[in-house]
Amino acid sequence: NGFEVWNVSKDGNLNAYDEGAALVLDAMGDVVVTGLSSDTERGPSMRTIKYGGLTGTEIWTAAYSGVGNEFPYAIALDASGNVIVNGTSEDAVLGRRRMRTIKYEGSTGTALWNKTLNSGNSGGNAVATHGTDSIFVLGTVSLPGMPQALVLQKLQEQQAFADGFEN
Repeated sequence: NGFEVWNVSKDGNLNAYDEGAALVLDAMGDVVVTGLSSDTERGPSMRTIKYGGLTGTEIWTAAYSGVGNEFPYAIALDASGNVIVNGTSEDAVLGRRRMRTIKYEGSTGTALWNKTLNSGNSGGNAVATHGTDSIFVLGTVSLPGMPQALVLQKLQEQQAFADGFEN
């Protein structure tokens, strides 16, 4: 009947604009959410939080703050329960957008890696996983002579983004 069991909210350090973007449930029924959080004067951060599914208690929180605005749009889990967040980083200094993918250890929230697409202006929109080592990211890219195109990449842990990605 829609009876509320628990309700939590999270406000960034600046008490400004914060917004949820996506969520996923893990095998234990815990909830992992991602969204933007007003944590720095440079612009919103990519905030990812894991909550206990039974009580809503925060288990861990992690944030990525670059040199501009950070916009997470999608979240997924791999077979080991690790969290993958995909979105867009705006570089305020260079005036470019980059598709950003961050992988967090599922039980602690420790960042395992953080990569950007090294090709034109790009942005991330979706992420999916297969097993423990295949990650699929979807977004858009603008290259010289091409206003905007779909970009889909299959990434594997062993190759560590060898084609088209940089730290």
